[in-house]
Amino acid sequence: MSQTNNNAHLILALVHIVIIVPFLLYVGLAREQVPESVFKGVLALGVIVLFYQSYKAYTKITENKSPWINYIHIFLLAPLLLIIGHYGKNTNRKYFEMLLMFAFAAGGYHSLSIMREIASR
Repeated sequence: MSQTNNNAHLILALVHIVIIVPFLLYVGLAREQVPESVFKGVLALGVIVLFYQSYKAYTKITENKSPWINYIHIFLLAPLLLIIGHYGKNTNRKYFEMLLMFAFAAGGYHSLSIMREIASR
């Protein structure tokens, strides 16, 4: 991987660890105590993730690359965000639990990416 790609991947991992994971943890743990405006943000995030990751998957497919991580976002995370954003405070507990699992998985995955990047320098 080139230095530019390494830096972009490191920045992506840091954004996930510093912003996205804490946000998902907050929503997953606070559940019904989350303000309605945050649920609207979750809904918007779901739409953004769905369209952006669909675009990224398409570009990877046309470049003959594997879009597996994009598929996880498209078929698992985006629908979960849309469900939580739509139902808000009335969201079933199981969806908040799934969101927590995604947050922990993302935290672990991106922490590992950072550790590997640091070790390779």
